[in-house]
Amino acid sequence: DGLRKIVGRKELDKINEATEIFISKAVDNGISLEAATELGRQIKACGRYIFNASHGLLYAYMSYMTAWFLTHYNKEYMCSVLNSFINKQDKSLPYITEYKDIILPPDILKGNEKWSLEDDKIRVGLTYIKGVGANLNLSNTSDLKEIYLNNNKKVLEALVKSGALDSFGERPYLLALVPAALDYQKKYKNICAKLEEWKYKNNKKKIDEWQAKLYNLKIDEVEKIKNYN
Repeated sequence: DGLRKIVGRKELDKINEATEIFISKAVDNGISLEAATELGRQIKACGRYIFNASHGLLYAYMSYMTAWFLTHYNKEYMCSVLNSFINKQDKSLPYITEYKDIILPPDILKGNEKWSLEDDKIRVGLTYIKGVGANLNLSNTSDLKEIYLNNNKKVLEALVKSGALDSFGERPYLLALVPAALDYQKKYKNICAKLEEWKYKNNKKKIDEWQAKLYNLKIDEVEKIKNYN
């Protein structure tokens, strides 16, 4: 049992001595020196590296399938690999570097949260962009107003700086719109809270008053973004 523990722990400094003892005792028990020596050689090999047959078979199968997918479905396979690293950007960089010639930049008009195939190329997923992640709200990807009014500052700035909003205009101008959008979001939430309060109190006069404020807010603030061009 001592030999088994030494092999299992891969204690290379003890394996030679333990193997010699094993061979000697095996011969004493009627095993030929040739057979005992060969078995001792195999035990030494096990002490360096070994895992069971089922483990080895699974590794072989996975290696075969990986090679097959890379050969016959190269882009589809790499797209899946990149999607598995959504929150581990450092691990995806080597693959991005290798496939840089067929990688398309992020584009919110495409609406793809994950990496996706497009015209035999791979489009960067919007949630891969640093600062965006799962916080992205894609209620309407073709309406700049909706994009700005439904996402926070960090997400909006990340989208602009990554080029995901380039279809809507120049980046400096798009960045300049962020404060107006955030100001609108704050005012909108405050008005809605007041409106709900007066609805709960069933005060029609106040309800009409705050509904008018909400309407005027949409006219005044949203136009700053809607008419960006």
